[in-house]
Amino acid sequence: MSDSEPEQELIKLTKEIIYTRLSAPERTHDNNSFAMTKLDAKGLELQEIELLSSYPLLREIDLSENAITDASPLNSVTTLQFLDISQNDSLTELKLSLPELRRLNASSCSIKTLDLSGCPKLEHVILNSNQIESLDSITGHPNLKIVEARGNQIQSVDGLALPSLVRLYLADNPLRYFSGVRAPSLEILHLRGCEMGKNADPEPDEEEPEEEVLSGSEDEDAEPPSEDLVVKEGPKELPEVPPLICSLPALKYLNLRETKLAAPEELNVLVDNCPELLNLNVSGSDASDRIAVLKILPRLVRIDKEDVTEEDIEEANRVEEEEEEEED
Repeated sequence: MSDSEPEQELIKLTKEIIYTRLSAPERTHDNNSFAMTKLDAKGLELQEIELLSSYPLLREIDLSENAITDASPLNSVTTLQFLDISQNDSLTELKLSLPELRRLNASSCSIKTLDLSGCPKLEHVILNSNQIESLDSITGHPNLKIVEARGNQIQSVDGLALPSLVRLYLADNPLRYFSGVRAPSLEILHLRGCEMGKNADPEPDEEEPEEEVLSGSEDEDAEPPSEDLVVKEGPKELPEVPPLICSLPALKYLNLRETKLAAPEELNVLVDNCPELLNLNVSGSDASDRIAVLKILPRLVRIDKEDVTEEDIEEANRVEEEEEEEED
């Protein structure tokens, strides 16, 4: 008899659980009968949800605070519109193909692989506190209005295109630039705690390739090769640095709190790229100089959570006049 402990059975979603937690009866599409459309299976320590494939008419499912490792059975619920699968610590991959899904909460899991390309009607997605490195699978979604992806591993958003996006929350990601984004409707952008600005730690340089020596000998005592036989690379072109913030014509609120901004002058890029900006938060960074910020962006009505006053405007004008006199 083996001394090893027997394998623990998976905690599965059962018919008994489903029957006791179904609600919201609605008529079926043919109007001949009723079907329960809402399932609340929150906090049951569930590990397996295979049985959901037998309930394709559900429209709202709450599976939060469980231990689910495989979310693929959800793809059988083709009428699903609202899904909460948050706080499933063992969930590392989320690939959904749900043609009617409008709202998804998948926060506080361990998701690293994400594919939502099969959810064309998605309007609001919450992905906070995961291990996601890319938002590529949501690019192009025509109806997506709100994206929340705080506390992930996103280093670049280059190529993200969301024509209906209004709010984007990317705080606490290792993001250095918000560039290459096409979001003409974006009004609110949160980048608190990102690695943006000249105070950020330098990116690691690529290792320099060793010089190629055209010599047939590896003897340490051998004569050094002639300079004519040493192949040297030409001067390297420095990579083009993208703008801190790309063109966002509808942006009204920008949060750059606790970023790596080194000085207010780094905000000059906002003058042309964000012509509608009214509310800016740079507190906790080295750019948090109220009067200097107002000189650069005089249209602002609120800075660092405080309304711009007449005294602020007068002070900014006075400082600017003094600087112009010094230059003359």
